[in-house]
Amino acid sequence: ISFLSNMSGGAAVSFFQAFSYKYLEIEDTNDCVIVGPVASKAKQQAFLSTKNRKTISLTGENITHVDDSEEKLCDLCPKLVDLDLADNKITSWQQVSAIIAGCENLRCLNVSENPIDPKSCDLFQFPPSLRVLVWQKANVTWEDVRSMHIMPSKTANIALGDFLVFTSFPTP
Repeated sequence: ISFLSNMSGGAAVSFFQAFSYKYLEIEDTNDCVIVGPVASKAKQQAFLSTKNRKTISLTGENITHVDDSEEKLCDLCPKLVDLDLADNKITSWQQVSAIIAGCENLRCLNVSENPIDPKSCDLFQFPPSLRVLVWQKANVTWEDVRSMHIMPSKTANIALGDFLVFTSFPTP
């Protein structure tokens, strides 16, 4: 069970709340929690280390949404290549798109075990850099997948029912 899940009692949280609990918060001797560059030296170091991070794993953190007033992932981790959002509570591809907006280096995205509504597939546009999408344990049909407009040279690892289907789209 993750730290955030214990802190929130399983309640729904935003992407930035989950990210900050896992990657930015450092325990200090005082009771005040400050995230970002105005914090203590230990917290400043934690914040700066995210700038070079290429992999982020936020599995099982009860993420449901992105709050537009919070910091953006692309600003926190401009070098991000691999993002694992498996086993959260994300219900729409619009929310996934909001999380990864501006992540110019993102190559692999895992959204397995999220209750993403297949009818929202057309709301997701693949970022130009994304090469691998992992979406397993999903209630999805091939019609839903086709509506995602998967670009050539992309790879989708999508489970339909009990079968794992690995599809590669060759470059024309």
